[in-house]
Amino acid sequence: MAKPHYQLLAESLARAEKKAANGIIRSEHLSRQDLERLEKDGWLTRIIRGWYLLNQPVAKDGESTLWYSSFWNFITIYLKFRFGSHYSLSANASIDMHIGRTTIPKQLLVMAKKGGSSVIELPFKTSIVIYQETKTFPQKIEQISGINVIPLAEALYRAAPAFFKQQPDDAEIALKLVDLTALSRELLSGTNISSANRIIGAYHFLGEKLRSKRLQDNLVAAGYQLKPNNPFIIKTPSSFSSQRIKSPYAARIMMMWEKMRSNVLSIFPEDPGLPGASKKYFSELEKIYANDAYNSLSIEGYEVNIDLITRIANGKWNPDQYESDRQQINAMAAKGYRKAFEAVKRSIDHIFHKKNPGRIIKEDLHSWYSALFSPSVKAGILTPTQLAGYRNDQVYIRNSMHTPLPVNAIVDAMDALFECLINESSAAVKAVLGHFIFVFIHPYRDGNGRIGRFIMNSLFASGGFPWTIVNVAHREQYIKSLEKASVEQDIAPFAKFILNEMQQ
Repeated sequence: MAKPHYQLLAESLARAEKKAANGIIRSEHLSRQDLERLEKDGWLTRIIRGWYLLNQPVAKDGESTLWYSSFWNFITIYLKFRFGSHYSLSANASIDMHIGRTTIPKQLLVMAKKGGSSVIELPFKTSIVIYQETKTFPQKIEQISGINVIPLAEALYRAAPAFFKQQPDDAEIALKLVDLTALSRELLSGTNISSANRIIGAYHFLGEKLRSKRLQDNLVAAGYQLKPNNPFIIKTPSSFSSQRIKSPYAARIMMMWEKMRSNVLSIFPEDPGLPGASKKYFSELEKIYANDAYNSLSIEGYEVNIDLITRIANGKWNPDQYESDRQQINAMAAKGYRKAFEAVKRSIDHIFHKKNPGRIIKEDLHSWYSALFSPSVKAGILTPTQLAGYRNDQVYIRNSMHTPLPVNAIVDAMDALFECLINESSAAVKAVLGHFIFVFIHPYRDGNGRIGRFIMNSLFASGGFPWTIVNVAHREQYIKSLEKASVEQDIAPFAKFILNEMQQ
């Protein structure tokens, strides 16, 4: 008697899982029958000829999340398979890895000792460009997340002039992060005087006079004839230039804030100022609560309705009486939203009593998060440990080329965000950038969008702006504007979108 299809599929899947590495599998590790069966049923997604992603058959056509979340796994395994240890990312790509860039590259440049040059086209218009480099292949290679890269000092030495012009923020972070002794050795052992002049000139432009002088003194003592020049085309360095950095991620947060705030200020009107009657504010807030909760939860994909939200707000939620209440996930999300909303109102009340809004957010943020998910924990949907704090694993944003920060960067990045919130004078800037940068970091396993909107509205309240509902009907524009800010560092579309939602 022939086995049923589901049993054959399960056996094929079990064999594939044994051969897969981080979800990546080569076709030669599967029989033709297993390959055809798994691909037909949606368990395999083709990357390039002979290489597949092993995945659950849930992705829709045009769904890029699976690929973006697997991009670096594939790069690691593919390059090792093809070149062993005889490859490295290019100088610029290596710098990107050292400074923790969070955007999936459209085109990844790789140098190899042998194998010639080629372009490997990958899903969603990404690619690997491989070029053979024998004479100047780096003598020393480091690994970051299993990928071969040029050490930061050598990568800066090799970086082309265009790097400083096209990626000034990245160049500044790299120059602040690099070990100066290692960089000095690289310059002294090299023959590229133009590179030495660029780096020394770059430090001088950034206000790092001691670093600039130390490098120049070392090279002059060794007999080099130098003419330092400024490789940047920006007119002035960031005010951040005078600060030391704890991590490249924290540095990026502070630089984004500084560079984006002027755009927000140009788009938003001046802060109206704290409302004179806080009771009226909270009374009006209650009137729009159901609409706010419905839209905020629906944006995240929860299936809720105004009736359910209103009954929870009035304490009339009853899983024994209402069939919809037995749909635990949606109901617990709605119940948690109400609890978090109450916590947010308490924070706003403290803000209305003229406490620093940034400090209030820093002190109260985790209580919002706990309130948001405590009903799900009590119902057994989530484990109690999920209320402990920031996430402890990597997460991905659906269809986004931006990868949220790694676990070890979250604390430093959040501290940088809190510092920006505490020191900022404009409520509009605090609200717009507070929301954007919070979701850019994505510090929690879940709830980042809802909490990001709570942050935004708490900070809008601090300047007298109205509570702003992001309408679920505008979800696509909302997500696209966040993506543009995350990937292209262009905050204007997001700021304009939020202002338009406010005016609605």
